[in-house]
This record gives sequence, structure tokens and C-alpha cells, in this order.
Amino acid sequence: MYNIKNGLDYQKKRAKRKDTSDEKFLTAVVNFLIMALIVFCIVKTMNAAGERVGHKEEKEPDTKECPYCKSKIAIA
Repeated sequence: MYNIKNGLDYQKKRAKRKDTSDEKFLTAVVNFLIMALIVFCIVKTMNAAGERVGHKEEKEPDTKECPYCKSKIAIA
């Protein structure tokens, strides 16, 4: 009999509470925005680190394209 009374008390308390579907939706949106911000920061950091580590200076080309005949010629 004690369990039935506790069950009825729980149902009464639940009936007095407002609908939590809006709260669940808001919580899901906030969690999504937090995770999106974290992923954005991680990707931004990885790209910046990749540019610093993987950046190699390009040497000047030793040939160029002739504007008239479109063939490659050596730069003197």
C-alpha cells in the first residue's frame, strides 16, 4: 500500500509541474551551440597549426610562359 501512495504523490507533483518539452528543446539547442563552438575552435586551431607547420617557401620559377607562342622559356 505504501508504494501506491508514493506513486500517487509522484503523479500529483508531476501534474503540478509545467510542461518540460520547451525546456528540453531549449537545453538541446544550447547543448548543440556549445558543441558547435567547441568543434569550430578545434578546427580553427588545427588549420592555424597546419599552416604554420606545413608552410614551405616557394622558390621563384626558373621558366615563364612566352606571351606570343605560349611555350615555356628560361628566365635569364
